[in-house]
Amino acid sequence: MASVRDATNVRWTVRRVWWPFGTLLLDLPEWGGLFAIGMLLTLPLVVIWPFWVLAHFLGAPWTLVVRRQGKEIRREKVKGWYESRQRMAGILDEARRQGSPEAESGATVY
Repeated sequence: MASVRDATNVRWTVRRVWWPFGTLLLDLPEWGGLFAIGMLLTLPLVVIWPFWVLAHFLGAPWTLVVRRQGKEIRREKVKGWYESRQRMAGILDEARRQGSPEAESGATVY
């Protein structure tokens, strides 16, 4: 996850989404019954995940999550690993220089 501070010393971060299935099963308490249920429910997702990553390396768009002080500001879809890296650098450069005008409105870009 890349991060910068803007002119007002506010922290901005940008990251790619690597686990598209949510965090509900990963946040279960570590007690036997719930843990076993979580493992059974998580197993199909773990099997699917390598194919999901491969699809993204072959051209499916990456989702970039932009946060300002830990609060999600927007999401963008960018096709390609290199292009998503360039866009992340562009977002952080814009935040470093002046902050994002879209960030104040809370706009979501897909």
